[in-house]
Amino acid sequence: MIGTLSGITRNDYSGFVIWDSNADLPNIDLNAVKFKLVPMDADPNEGTPAETSVFHLDNYQLQFVTLSEFSTEKSDSIFVDFVLSDTTYDLLYLVVDYSTDFGSSWQL
Repeated sequence: MIGTLSGITRNDYSGFVIWDSNADLPNIDLNAVKFKLVPMDADPNEGTPAETSVFHLDNYQLQFVTLSEFSTEKSDSIFVDFVLSDTTYDLLYLVVDYSTDFGSSWQL
């Protein structure tokens, strides 16, 4: 968790926290996630908690692409066959780069 979680004075009663959800739930795509904050002071009892509404958490980043193999020399406009795979059926996009040095560096 990133943010001030203890020693919060009244001057700092408004703020934010950042949950690194990918650290806790890597490669997960869930539709019924909620986040809750519970205020407490030095007493053993909790204050009144607040929860977010349900949200969609998409930490699934295991999409992959399969490319056709080239077996002949190419020139001018080059047709590249591909197949995308994503088991959660997210809307995907492609970043297309090329390399002229066997993949040591890439250009957009």
